[in-house]
Amino acid sequence: MNPPSLPAIDVIGAVAVFTLCNLGVAWLRPFKTCRRCNGYGKTARRSGHGRPRPCRRCHGHGVRLRYSRRLLNVARAHFRNADLHPADRGPVLADTELDATLADAHSKHLAAITARLDLDGAWRSVMARVSAGRNGGR
Repeated sequence: MNPPSLPAIDVIGAVAVFTLCNLGVAWLRPFKTCRRCNGYGKTARRSGHGRPRPCRRCHGHGVRLRYSRRLLNVARAHFRNADLHPADRGPVLADTELDATLADAHSKHLAAITARLDLDGAWRSVMARVSAGRNGGR
């Protein structure tokens, strides 16, 4: 077995240094100036007339989240939601028990929404307007 050559070690070291520097910059300065609008948040129309519109790339904010920061956020969310301790999950429900529990929670949720919004009363008022012809027959 041959030991790795010096250029291979240099390449691996350069990639490691680049990655660490990039992650450090992403940690310290997560946003960068939008390249499309140069940080103004607005772009001129193609015709050159009229008022400038918000930049589509940065949504008018003038800054963008760095790609490496997005990767950090995804990794952090993944490890935060990871199941590191399976013993702490609690009792395992059978499929029928789980289906019944979910159906019960869903029906309670729908009942609360219906009670809060009073959908039946709102629907009746809309139908009354339509039948009376106040809404232009729609």
